[in-house]
Order: sequence, then C-alpha cells, then structure tokens
Amino acid sequence: MNTSDFVRIANEPPFLNEESEKWYRRGEALEKEAGNPEKTKDSFQAYLKGAKLGDMYCQRRVGSAYSSGKGCDQDLERALYWYNKASDNGDLLSKFYLASACIGGWGREEDWGRAIPLLLETAQQGLGTAQYYLATAYMNGQGTRVNHDLAFQWAQLAEKNEEPNEKSLPFILGKCFSHGLGTKTDRDKALSYLMRAWENGFETAAGEIGRLFLREGNSEEAMHWLLLAAEAGGDADVMYSLGLLFKYENGVPADKAQAASWFVQASELGHDKAQFELGCMLFFGDGIIADKHQALKWFVKAAEQGHSDAQFTLGTIYGAGKGIPENFKNAKKWLAAATERGDEGYEQMLKGLIMLGSPPEQGNKKRKGACYIATAIYGSYDCPEVWTLRRYRDDIISSTWQGRTVIKLYYYISPALVKVFGKVRFINHFGHSLLNRLVLRLHKNGTESTPYRDKF
Repeated sequence: MNTSDFVRIANEPPFLNEESEKWYRRGEALEKEAGNPEKTKDSFQAYLKGAKLGDMYCQRRVGSAYSSGKGCDQDLERALYWYNKASDNGDLLSKFYLASACIGGWGREEDWGRAIPLLLETAQQGLGTAQYYLATAYMNGQGTRVNHDLAFQWAQLAEKNEEPNEKSLPFILGKCFSHGLGTKTDRDKALSYLMRAWENGFETAAGEIGRLFLREGNSEEAMHWLLLAAEAGGDADVMYSLGLLFKYENGVPADKAQAASWFVQASELGHDKAQFELGCMLFFGDGIIADKHQALKWFVKAAEQGHSDAQFTLGTIYGAGKGIPENFKNAKKWLAAATERGDEGYEQMLKGLIMLGSPPEQGNKKRKGACYIATAIYGSYDCPEVWTLRRYRDDIISSTWQGRTVIKLYYYISPALVKVFGKVRFINHFGHSLLNRLVLRLHKNGTESTPYRDKF
C-alpha cells in the first residue's frame, strides 16, 4: 500500500485501554482546530497523557509533535525518545519514522545499518516508501551488501504500491533493466523507466540514458544525453563516458583536447578508468602535450584502486625505465598486484604475456604483433598453443579500442617483463602455467588451435 493508505490504517488502532483511547481521541479532536495555537498545545498535552500510560499510538503522536514543534518546542532528541517507546511497543509507523531519522540524520550521522531492520519490518507490512528505501539500500550497498536481486524485487513492490513521491524509483528500475541487475536485460523497458525518471525531474537519469545509447553505438544520442547530464552536475562516470566519445571517433568528430578535459575532471573525482585513459594520453602525447611523470601519477592512482591494466602498465614502465628511472622492486610489486584480482587481473597479465617483448625477426622485417613471449615459452611461433593465442590476440584483444590502447603501450615498453624476472626464471616458472591456463580456457570457449595466418 502507499504511504497515505498505510498512515490511515495506522491511525485506526486498537488502544491500550479505554483511558488511553480517551486521551487519543481528545488530542485528535483538538488537533483538528489547527488555527488555534492554544488548542494545539492542549492537543499535545492530551497525547502526552496517553503516552505516559504506555499507549504506543499516543507515544507516536508525541514523537511527531516534538519532531515538528507542533504544540511544543521542537526537540529531536525527545522525538526519538517517544518514537523508540512506540516502536518498542510494536507501532510500525514509529519504526518507519525511526528508520527515516536514521537515514535523514536529524543532526546525527546517517545510520543505514540501524535503519535496515526497521525498514524491513515496515516494508514487509506493505509500506511502499519503506520498500523504496530498501531498494535504494540494496542497489547502493547502504547499510548492507549490494544485492541487485533484492533491489529489483523491492523496487517492483514499491512501484505496485504506487509510491508517486519517489522520483528515483523509475531510475532504479530502469538501471536494473539496462544492466540486467536482478532481472533480464530489457532495453525498451530500461529506456521507458529512465525517460520517466528524467521527466519526473531526476536529472541523474540523463547519464544512464546516455550510457545506454553509448553501448548501442548511437553516439549522437549518447552525446546529447551525456552533455545534459554533465550540465546538471553529472558524476565522474558521465565525464568518463564523454571523454571516450571525444577520444574515439565513433559517429561524432574526435576531439582529443576535449577528451583530455573530461578525463581530467573524472580523474580528479577518483574515476579509475578515466585515470588510466588520461595516463595513456599523457604518456604518448596523444592529442595533448606528453608528460610521462604526470602519466605515472595517474597510472598510480588508478592502480591503487585495483585497475589491473594500470597495475600491469606500471609494472612494465618501472621495469623498462621508459621516461622514468628503472625500479625493479616497484615493477614486481605492480605486476604481482595485477595477478591478484582473480580472472580479470589474470586476463590483463595474460594480454601482456602475449604482447610483450621485441617481436621476432622474419627475414629483414619484424613480425608486427607477434606473440614473442608465447613463442619463447612454447618454442615455436607455429604450434597449436600459439595459434590459439594469436587468434585471441587478433579476434579479441585487437578488436576493441581498450585492447588496442593497451597493446600500443605494451609494445612501447617491451621487453621489460623479461628484464624484471630474468628470461629463464620467468619463462619456466611464471609464464608457462599462466599461458596454459588461458589456452585451456580459450579452447573451452571454442577458439581453434589449427594453423593460423596473422590478420595484421
């Protein structure tokens, strides 16, 4: 049920006893004469007498009076005291008010951890606003772990209970459908909900709409919505997405200076992917003046947040000493960090294993893009394992702008990895098991191991 229905039902209570009901009814009658300040004070006193008898409904009314200063001096501490009394006696609406106080602060620090159990009690009884707050908590990990399944379920229940005052409710549902969070991806439902959120005045929806169009490759629409989001004070991810649009010519003219500007803004807000992109632009002088020391600064910031490409890049930069002094200790530190993040981290390391190193000679020409270290490990450029890895390099890594950026950087700083670990030790004890793991995974995913001719 929506909040107004919930409040109406909550105000038709079974009272503690006849005397407490008498004071409640007297307070209610006096409260209706709101134009008379004296009557409002008398109303408060009537509720207070019932509250002192232990009636939870009178206790809630006293809490409301203290929170608003209606009929008494405003006193938030006294309001919390009486809401707690009513809550302990089983009043659901008081539990919700306490949860709202925990979320809103009331001059204190927010305490979502305390709010969650109170919200659960009232949400399970059908209070739509409590269901909306739970959806928000589970979506953002406020006071609990992120749980997209529960976020989606509570958001759907809140929608069914017609919570019209929550502008961000359609945004939560749109984001779930856009990214497949707690439900199957549905582009049309996502756009419908997100547009509704935008029309309701929830400006954050513009960024999500822009990213939806960006994923579809509709750069013009993406640019339109992302710029709207930026004008409305968009978050770091909006700025990062604009940087990508301006950096790579995907339906809109590339503008590297604009790209760098957006990446700087996102980076200063702590966006690790933007920090890595900005580092790459500064390292190569890609549309902006090269500055390897500034590049290093942004690589470090991204790496410290766990960005595996940045970690691997730092390891190889320190190992190669390209533009900075060699530092093998730091090189090993960051290369190790890149492998400690599970599958994602290993994948970035494996990209480097395939790409790093001086490409082998073929006649008088260097074979561009050759799997130098993979060849060293398996003893031949033409064997089933290397054919598999070459397909992975050409079909997967080289097919995306992210992959091409990483490859460009890896070639520039090669052959740092061998320098760091020592050729024999590295090949025998580090690279072989990692590459075997990748080859096995690629085979399971259908990558062939038959003879192969490089595409590039």
